[in-house]
Amino acid sequence: MEILQQGPVTSLEQLAGIAVALEGDLAERYAALAVSQRDRGEGEAADLFDRLASRARERRGVIEAKMQERGLQVRPSDLKGLVLPGDNEAEAGVDETLSRLTAYRALALAVRYQERAFRFHSYVAAHASDAKVQKAAEVLAREALGLAAGLRVERRQAFHAERRAGIGPPAPDARLVTSLADLLTAAGALERALSDRLAGQPDPGRLSEQTDEVKAELSSMAEQTGSPSRELVAAVEAWSRAQGRRNIRGSSYEEAREMLDQAFAFYTAVVERAASEEVLAAAQTLSQRCLERLKSLGGTA
Repeated sequence: MEILQQGPVTSLEQLAGIAVALEGDLAERYAALAVSQRDRGEGEAADLFDRLASRARERRGVIEAKMQERGLQVRPSDLKGLVLPGDNEAEAGVDETLSRLTAYRALALAVRYQERAFRFHSYVAAHASDAKVQKAAEVLAREALGLAAGLRVERRQAFHAERRAGIGPPAPDARLVTSLADLLTAAGALERALSDRLAGQPDPGRLSEQTDEVKAELSSMAEQTGSPSRELVAAVEAWSRAQGRRNIRGSSYEEAREMLDQAFAFYTAVVERAASEEVLAAAQTLSQRCLERLKSLGGTA
């Protein structure tokens, strides 16, 4: 596939134009996350995003300076035409609700931003016919990958901090997921809990339809798997009973958002410790389904 609607990257000027645009876009996104986290009282997370925004602006300046040293002029590209393998349209929808993001969710989003930059530069390096373009793209890819790795560490720390602080009801323990059957069993419980939140809504809309679609996908996948472990089943049953005893406050849509946040955190934790490729792929798909539905909730609460 073409990474740009107007064709592949064939020159250093074109690569630099897209790279500075990407860094500028990252700087704006990180700055917005800093503001949202500071408004939530998450000072440490806000400071981290401020630093990330500054580093993105610095990287943009370094790229421009290197091009000027070569006597080349950098013209920032329009990113609207950028199409990358693995892009998910739903990711953009989470930006609409930045004020609702916990530090963990904000860092998870930042990881996705940085991974997108890595995918772009890696794709250019793999398909470049010009050796200079290939080498420059490889350097940029390594830098993006290093930043993504650092953010994953911050994300894990935020995840454990939020669990210790009791932010949101704990999801089933991702450490118990050792097979696809385990994952699908836990996912089924999460989806049923979400459906319960939406039951009785006069007009559940697209969110309910999406949830039914995910439940159907889970049922289809479960037909091809074995049985989950007894330990996982016991943990999921205990979690489901606890959900049934919860005193639900606020709107059903707020409850649905909380449940999707919880599911997203669970699937991300499974991805980080996946025991097999099939578990990894399924958990990644399910986390994307959460993002799609969070996008649907953008204007409902």
